[in-house]
Amino acid sequence: MMRNGSKMIFWFLVTGFLVISIIGCGSSGGMNDDESSEINPSETNPIFSGTLSLRASRYTIESDNEGYSVVTATLVNGNNSPAVDTVVSFSTDGGMIVADQTDEAPPTASDEPPADAFDPSEVRTDALGRASIRLMSGPDRSNRIITVTATANGNASKSVPIQVTGTAIWLDNDNTSLDIEGTKTANLLITVQDAEAFPINDAEVNVSVEPEGSLTWSPSSGLRTDVNGRLVLEITGRQATEEAVLRIEASGDVKTQSYLVYNNADFFTITSPAEDPSSWPTGRDLVVTVRAPRQNTVRLVTSFGQWRGSTAIGRKLIDVPVDPVQKTVTAVLSSAEAGIATIQVFDLNRPSVSDTIQVAFSSPSGEACRISLQASATVMAPSLGTVANSVELTAKVRSRFDQAVGNVPVMFFLDGLTTTGGGERLSPAIAYTDSQGFARSTFFSGTLSSYAEGVKVTAAILDADGAGDICNLSSSLRIVIGGTAGSISIGQSTEIESINGNTAYRLPMSVLVSDAGGNPMPNTTVTLKLWSTRYATGYRGGRPDCPVIYTDIFENEDVNRNLMCDYCAPCPADQSEKHPLNEDLNGDCELTPSSSAAGALPSTIRTDEDGLAGFSLVYLKENAAWLEDEVVATAVVYGTEIRATLTFWLPILEGDSCNLPGESPFNRTELGEIVFSADPENVVGGGVGASPVSAAVKEINSGIVDGPENFSSASVGVLGSFEAVCDDAPNGAGRGRSAVMPAG
Repeated sequence: MMRNGSKMIFWFLVTGFLVISIIGCGSSGGMNDDESSEINPSETNPIFSGTLSLRASRYTIESDNEGYSVVTATLVNGNNSPAVDTVVSFSTDGGMIVADQTDEAPPTASDEPPADAFDPSEVRTDALGRASIRLMSGPDRSNRIITVTATANGNASKSVPIQVTGTAIWLDNDNTSLDIEGTKTANLLITVQDAEAFPINDAEVNVSVEPEGSLTWSPSSGLRTDVNGRLVLEITGRQATEEAVLRIEASGDVKTQSYLVYNNADFFTITSPAEDPSSWPTGRDLVVTVRAPRQNTVRLVTSFGQWRGSTAIGRKLIDVPVDPVQKTVTAVLSSAEAGIATIQVFDLNRPSVSDTIQVAFSSPSGEACRISLQASATVMAPSLGTVANSVELTAKVRSRFDQAVGNVPVMFFLDGLTTTGGGERLSPAIAYTDSQGFARSTFFSGTLSSYAEGVKVTAAILDADGAGDICNLSSSLRIVIGGTAGSISIGQSTEIESINGNTAYRLPMSVLVSDAGGNPMPNTTVTLKLWSTRYATGYRGGRPDCPVIYTDIFENEDVNRNLMCDYCAPCPADQSEKHPLNEDLNGDCELTPSSSAAGALPSTIRTDEDGLAGFSLVYLKENAAWLEDEVVATAVVYGTEIRATLTFWLPILEGDSCNLPGESPFNRTELGEIVFSADPENVVGGGVGASPVSAAVKEINSGIVDGPENFSSASVGVLGSFEAVCDDAPNGAGRGRSAVMPAG
């Protein structure tokens, strides 16, 4: 060591480098306390002038944001030594960059601050000159190519492409033959899923067709998948062509679906049975007729029953030559057992040309002999407030030979000696079995708990011919109200959101699942169902509030909720021709309201650690206030299914009422018109003269209807002006009313 005045100079030999440190001792030659030192950035991040290489552990990653690729930049100095502790900046045009950690970080206590955010622009090389990051697909689950770029201190730069794959479109189509008249359409189900087969919600779907104009589809614009990753299009033919190719693009995948479009006379289709689906009794021959104007041979395939004359195994397939004169094919199908048959017909020389229908085989109703009753749960909570707890009742009706029997009336009733008096009820009281022999009803608990043995519920076959020891015409079970099962509650938000270009509403909702002790049930799967229970006709009143005014309220026409218009044929029909069980009450040849009018919600959700699970109900604005929805939530707690039902009219966003359509979408005719008259028409100003003004409300195709009118006036010059507004719904025949208004 040497001394020189007030300065000491130290010499150190560190890792082969000579380092000189000058330390000031005293004020002579040193820096003052108020002086600042400047550091040259190039001293901490020296300019890199060597070689940069870039590689990836995988050049393909999955679109579900679970897999990843490790992208590594290697820096070598000019003397071929690793560039140690050099900053590498990583950037991408998509995906998500995270730190490359070979070991999981140890868990931190809840009171410790969170870890520092990872900065991909400041990754330093290790002792081997390597800097790495992990690339994941990120929240965008579409197929695409992501470019990763690495730059060393703003100097050397390299890029590498990583492909994101796995997202796929799945198509399910029920018909490939269409006619240009639009009498035969196809329903195309489009499902978009990521690499783990999870649905992609709100994915944009683009549809095109070649030749252009040969097909149309509905809806035609704003195509996006729902919460289940699905979109349903109704496809209609417009121009005759041998092959119309529909191209579907979504989330980086492309699929095509081909259709054959005929003139109606040249249309390949199943003409009999005419209804789809249709019902047919067991043990009887069903003649299936196919119109085949351009075919030589037609192949008929069934999933149930047997074709007469078929030599195939199981007699499930038969090839039939086309009648050259009639241009048709006929085949006979029968089944001794009850079940649902899917019948599909093909052009043998061109299998892409096909048509499909379903036929439900069931025993004749007179053969009903046995009934068994089951409930989705036998222990349930009482109903409280607006939440009605319920269980689903299912009665199965069979013949003597244990075959399902359709179209059998089944009556559900309660034993009065076991009821609580708290308001428990059944709905419906009578239900008809479907083609599989099932009749369904719902038991709603009241506000009081039952005795330990529960409330006795019975299902009985009406008008049955079966008798003897082999038949049982009724079946009973007991449901305990207020037992040890848990409970489920449904809630809805006080606010709604306008979405999709202000064409629809999103209503946030949630469910809470707890056990008998009130403890939350986390990680519990909750199944949701949605149904429109009632719909209203009417109109909106005048400004400023435009209130909703109901003219009538009707029950959903689909009484048994099977999405089929039962006994609706022929339609339209005179009242004398209608079947007594015809569900089409308003005579519009379809079920009102449609099943989609209720809106959409996820089929299943899962609770969090607090037993809560959130979801959203999405519905069109035009149906708001005119539909009553029923949301049913079911879950299994300790092996017992619990169930809750919430019924409410679809709400309107505050301030929207005057911007929505003026009438209910379920109105069958226009409401009518208002006719004004005044006598005399000229009055003296200054409040001296007066004129009786009458307003008559006329209903279209009807007479004058009675209802109060409000008259408002505003001064216009020396004459008064007025506006008549109907506040109450028209309620019958009568006369308009008049009011006297002094001139302004």
